[in-house]
Amino acid sequence: QAELEQGNLQSCRTTLSQCLEDDPETIIAMATIDFKEGHFAKASEKYKIAKQVMGSHPSLTYYIALCHYRMGENDEALEMVDSIIQYHIRTKKNELRDINVHDHGDSFAVEAFNLKAAICYGMKMHDSAKDVLREICELQNNENLDNITIHNDVVVNIEDDPALGIERLKFLLAQDSFPPEVLGNLITQYLSHGKDDLASETLEANKQLAREIISPELLSYLEAAILTSTYPDEAIPLLEKIASKHVPKLKEQMNKITDAVTVSSQEKESSMILSATKEYDALLDQYTPILMLQAKIFWDKKEYSAAEQILEKSV
Repeated sequence: QAELEQGNLQSCRTTLSQCLEDDPETIIAMATIDFKEGHFAKASEKYKIAKQVMGSHPSLTYYIALCHYRMGENDEALEMVDSIIQYHIRTKKNELRDINVHDHGDSFAVEAFNLKAAICYGMKMHDSAKDVLREICELQNNENLDNITIHNDVVVNIEDDPALGIERLKFLLAQDSFPPEVLGNLITQYLSHGKDDLASETLEANKQLAREIISPELLSYLEAAILTSTYPDEAIPLLEKIASKHVPKLKEQMNKITDAVTVSSQEKESSMILSATKEYDALLDQYTPILMLQAKIFWDKKEYSAAEQILEKSV
């Protein structure tokens, strides 16, 4: 357990190899290692095996839902988190006002609510995401909220009150433990609202932490975005380099969509096209801000033709 929590995955695998293979705890630990390594399909299968052995339990249902979410299978994930929420409501309806991740951790209701909000937000169902977060906050009387709930509430509501959202992200960053997305989201919000100096200061003050918890792609983008306000000419090649890495991925995904259209089975075709299109849209959402930032640099330099050429790439 200690090795797993510390991230010593290989050492943990070695230890688990000496345990009984059919022991549910061993199976769950192996599934967790697979999940941490990004092998979500393998992790899901192991969690399902553990569920067959141990019976239905909210924690296992949640972990399987989380695997579906990471694989982009949102409908399956939603169905499972809804079952957790409904189970909690049926069995603990007299205690709903006291729902808390610490007091009722066995129910995994808080985790289920948060995952549902994340799924809705990712599917651009922003009003639904807000409703889910509002419900969980009300159930806890807006007291003793865990940091994940606070973070998710900030993300889905920050456009309503950016200043408050930024203050809450700063509060989370000052805590001993916080969701890894907090730092990247705080810097992004600073940049989005013209606070480039604060973005730069925050990244500089948390440079080592940023390397540990922010993906290399996002970190490169944030560094380039910060650079645009002071040294725009130096930011241009950095952004071009970042953009060049996205183009092959977009082309590959477009080919997958084309291949899906050729599938003979109509039902399978529809499913494959939908999945491939979702992945393409997700990649495009990552690519577009890079183009917008490039275009802005040329626009501010009054090089309108160059800005127009870049914007045409997003069409």
